[in-house]
This record gives sequence, structure tokens and C-alpha cells, in this order.
Amino acid sequence: MINKTENGRRNYFRVAEKIDIAVSYKEKNGGGPASIDGRVSNISPAGVSFFTHKPLPPLSQLKIEFKLPESYGNALSRAKVAWRDDHTSHYGAQFVLNEGARLLDLEKFLSELSHNTLSDRRNTQTDDQQIGRRTNEMDKAIEITSEERRRMFRRISDLWGLERGTRHKGQEIRRIKSFQRAKGLGYTYEAVQIQREWLGNHTGTSLRHIGILSQDPSQMQGNIENLIGVAQVPIGVAGPLKINGEHAQGQFFVPMATTEGALVYTYTQGMQLISLAGGANVYVLKDEINISPIFVFENAKASQRFVSWLESNFERIKGEAEKTTRHGKLSRIEPHIFDRSVVVKFCYTTGDAMGLNMINIATEQACKYIVSTVRPEEFYMRSNFSSVKKVSAHNYTVAGFGKMIIADVIVPRKLLKRLFDVSPEAMARYCHLSFVSSAHAGMVGMNGHSANGLTAIFIACGQDVANVVDSQVSVSACETTKSGDLYVSVKIPNLVVATVGGGVDLGTQRECLSILDCYGPGKAKKFAEVVAASVLAGEIAVAAAIVTGTFVDAHKKYGRKPNKMQIGRNA
Repeated sequence: MINKTENGRRNYFRVAEKIDIAVSYKEKNGGGPASIDGRVSNISPAGVSFFTHKPLPPLSQLKIEFKLPESYGNALSRAKVAWRDDHTSHYGAQFVLNEGARLLDLEKFLSELSHNTLSDRRNTQTDDQQIGRRTNEMDKAIEITSEERRRMFRRISDLWGLERGTRHKGQEIRRIKSFQRAKGLGYTYEAVQIQREWLGNHTGTSLRHIGILSQDPSQMQGNIENLIGVAQVPIGVAGPLKINGEHAQGQFFVPMATTEGALVYTYTQGMQLISLAGGANVYVLKDEINISPIFVFENAKASQRFVSWLESNFERIKGEAEKTTRHGKLSRIEPHIFDRSVVVKFCYTTGDAMGLNMINIATEQACKYIVSTVRPEEFYMRSNFSSVKKVSAHNYTVAGFGKMIIADVIVPRKLLKRLFDVSPEAMARYCHLSFVSSAHAGMVGMNGHSANGLTAIFIACGQDVANVVDSQVSVSACETTKSGDLYVSVKIPNLVVATVGGGVDLGTQRECLSILDCYGPGKAKKFAEVVAASVLAGEIAVAAAIVTGTFVDAHKKYGRKPNKMQIGRNA
């Protein structure tokens, strides 16, 4: 008998006797039917797991189902393959009930197999508890729904995958039900489809939108694992934005990917104001990225000797590091003695690449030479001192990480009044109050919403979005000039961007960078200046909206979806 526990679980069974099945399939293009022999290994109200004598054909090419022997009941006449492991010819299938069949029919069928099965020991209910619930369940004619079938399917997914004959201390060893990859197919449309179909069946979810790909999946190798499709994020364009930088000069329209209504509108307002004011001035102050391994010695004196040795052997260390890269250059090493441990910050320039993978490989090579020579008691490649994708006072106030950059603009009083209906004094007053509030909050970096613009540009342009964590730690400031105009600036000490490598070669991201003429070698500093000027625009616009009391109004207008009737009229 199949019984329900108090938490909604059911008993599941592992088949003890051999139940032979015939797996039939038919080509979708109209080819004739065929079949493969197999056997059932596990069974439950939701489905079975089974082995076949040889792997089944790919799901993308065939329609597959199987039948249990008629003697096992009409309620289970068909089942569809839901997951597969071709390496072991092991598959899972979900029952498809006949028309008019009920869940109780399924339970009754399984109860008849009880003398040939072993109960799942996870069910700790006593027999009395089970008997107490049995009558209530049997008195009800429960029709199985798709939601109930999906819940049952999920509950037994961890039981599918039992390896027959494998035992440990008298107990069956169960494998965790892991993601089913299409082995041997690589990054192909077929592999992506098989993996997506498996996940959709496993979770009972339609993945139609995820499956719309605009480029060959082979181009995504190195960017993603267990590929099932793509995420479609709306992309808007803000601008025009005039920039007077060393590398970025002229007028730009900036692509921004976001699901936050009013964001592109806000940045466009700020960009238009900057352009009419003559453009943003942008300066790259520093361009360096670092990684910091840690060495542990017997005592502090040994640590000091190690630091002296580093200073004397820098050129040899530099040579070892640069063996691994054409573009990375080790600028310097910076030791920090804590006690008997020493963090050594390896500082690099990486050209137009973000470069973290590059400098990890280079630093590992250099440290092999260091460790073999000085023989520390302990050594670890990462100490966390560089604070990659994390906020630290060291990077924020002293060292910088990536590109340290400043953007500023002077907005004439009349222009500010005409476009935003606000005075320079009101803007400066709000900026002062915001600074005080930020200081009391202990905020690291004081800005209006730098992360908004950075994230939207990063997603659109193929940047490592996690670098927003440190890149957004910026300081925005504004004040009135002696002539009564408004001076606004933003300093970003940790801007981490790239125009080669990583995700910038993917189709959508490459197109967005190309809109800015920032794709490829020689464009990273130009792109950084565009990003900084865009952040400046967003800071001006959000401050003006708060000062004038229009901040909420903009979100009411642009940040809400229209009702269904309005959508129909706009279609």
C-alpha cells in the first residue's frame, strides 16, 4: 500500500524482481517505429527509472515512450522519458495516466507489487500512523493534476539514479540527481535543446523563451557551463552624451540593459544636460589590477627577510610572471607584513582585457619560483586582500583597482534652471545633506545611484557584472562656482571594464560595444570614459529629480506596466 505521511511524502519502492519493458520510439520526421529492451529499477506513483541494453537515440530527433507489461495494470500503460544518462543507459520516465485513470488506481497498482519491493526507509511513520491515514486516503477519489504530478516527480528525483549492485556498509549508495548534460555533443544547438528539455521536464516548466538563440552556442564556450539558452534583458539607449575625454571624444548614444523602468529616461535627461553644457570632461588617473597571494613564515623576522629578498629579485619574478602572457605586464610587487605572514600584491597592466584570469595564471607561475626558492611554511594563491568583487577601504581610498577615473562638468545656471527648474544652490544644499546622511550610515562610497548605470551598461556590453560591487564605490560631489554655476564631479576608483575577452565577443554584447565604437583592442580606456561620463549624467539627473520633487512621479509614469486594455490599444 502506498501511504502518505504527515508532511505530504509518500513511500517509494525499489523493485526487487526484474520487470522487463520494451521502449518504443518513432522518428519525428515520419520514420518507422523501433524498440529497445530494458528493465525497471525503481518505481513510484510519479514514475520509474530504468536501464536499456543500449543508449536511446537523442530526444531532439525522436518521440520516445514505453509500456509496462499489461499484467502490471492499465493505469500505467504509458510513460514519457523525462531525463537521461546515456553514459550508463539509465533513464527516468514520468507516468502518463490513461483517460479516466485516477491517482488511487496508480496506488492500487503499486500496492500489488509490495511483496516484490523494498520500502524506502526515509519514511519513519509507524504502522499505526499509516493505518490511521490509509482509510482517509482510500475514501477519496483524488484526480491527479499536473501540479500534483509535478510535486511527486520532484520528490522522487533524488531516488532515480540508484546504481544496482553498489553497496556500502550494507546500505544502497544513492547518487545525487545532478543536471543531465548532453555528453559528447559539446556546445551545439542539439546539446542545448536536450539539456533544456531535460530541465523543463524535470521541473515541469516551459522554457520556450530561454530557448530562443540568435547565435551559434559554440561561441558561448568559455562563458557558460550547462548551457540551456539565453536570458533576454530589454536594452534601451540613452543620450546623446557629449564627452571631452582623452580617449572618448564626441557624441555617444549609450546602450543600457535593464528591467527597471525610468532608468534610461533618467540617464537620458542627465546626458542631454551635460551635452548642452559643453560635454563631460573625463580623466583616467590610473590603470592597474592586482592579485595578492599570502606567504607564512616562522616569525616576523623571517617575514622581513622575505620582503628584502623580493626587492632584490623583482626582475626574475617579473620574468617568470610574464612568461604566461603577451599582454599582461607586472608593474610592481607590493609586500604587506601582517606578522609572520606576508601578503604580496602583484600589480599588473592588462591592456584592453579585464585580466583577472590572465594575472591569476601569471602570478601562479611567479609564485612557483618564489616558493621553490624561499620555501615558506605555508602559501596560498589568494589571500582576499585584493578584494576582487568586494568592497575594501584599501582599494577605495588608497590603491584603486582597475581604472581610477574622474568625470566632471560645469552646468550654467540658466541651463540648469531651464531644463530642470532648479538652482545650483539647491543642488549643492541637497548634496551636502546627502553627504552627512551617508557619513552617519557608514557608507563606503557616497553617490546617488552609480550602480544603476554601471549594471545596465555592464549587462549590455558584456562586462563581468559582479565587478559592479567594487566599481560602484564612487564619490559624487557638487558645488556652486564663483560665477554662480553648478560644478558636478564623480570619482570612480575601482572601475573594472574590458573591450576584449570575457563576454564582449558574444553577439548582443559586441553589437552594443560597437554602438559606442568601443569593441576590440585599443578601446578599453575609451569605454571607461564613456562609462564614467554616463555615471555622472545619472548622478545629476537623480539629484535634480529629488530636489524638485519629481523623483516619484517619474517612476509612476515610466516604472509601471500599462493595464491589459492599454496594451491592446498600443499593439
